[in-house]
Amino acid sequence: MTNLRERNKKDRRNRILDAARQNFLEHGFENATIDSIAAIADVSAVTIYNYYGTKGGLLLALAARSGQILIEKIKNVAPKPAKTSMDALDALCRLSTTVNDHALADLGRAIWRHTIATSIVEGRPELGHDYFRIARELKALLCGCVATPERRRRDGGRGHPSPGEIFYNIHNARFIQFITDTSIPREMLDVLVRRDYAFILDVPYTDA
Repeated sequence: MTNLRERNKKDRRNRILDAARQNFLEHGFENATIDSIAAIADVSAVTIYNYYGTKGGLLLALAARSGQILIEKIKNVAPKPAKTSMDALDALCRLSTTVNDHALADLGRAIWRHTIATSIVEGRPELGHDYFRIARELKALLCGCVATPERRRRDGGRGHPSPGEIFYNIHNARFIQFITDTSIPREMLDVLVRRDYAFILDVPYTDA
């Protein structure tokens, strides 16, 4: 009976998140309402408020689910440790492009802009835990891209910050710049990330 209740609860949450995604993409975050999302999901508005607290909380949960889907996707194609820094650059950029493509295809530029703003204004601790868990997994994958022999010799035991954290922060900074500055075309996002990564890796910048 407990397992059935948990399955029903999980199914209900997924219906709500699917309905929220549909409503946000069709009408925009500001114009979407909890009542309209509840109608699509075939639940009461009270249920949504009980689960997520606010429309912003619902948006953060949707972003966390998007991140989890991404992690499962890229785990299957995680790159092997690079032999050289140039190999590391290519692997990092491929992973960054995969992350960006997924994020923009799943929620879109405008919705991510609202997600960033909402996470600052009304971030909820329980949803933050999901986000940071996903962030740790992505950092680990990025770290695997740059575990070259020369980098291990240079950085080993010297208390440097995690390479994955450095490259994750660069990726995030450029993504936020992209979603907030609508004059930046999609292809330029990958160019900016590649330039930054090349500088950190101390290798010549070249087009992919």
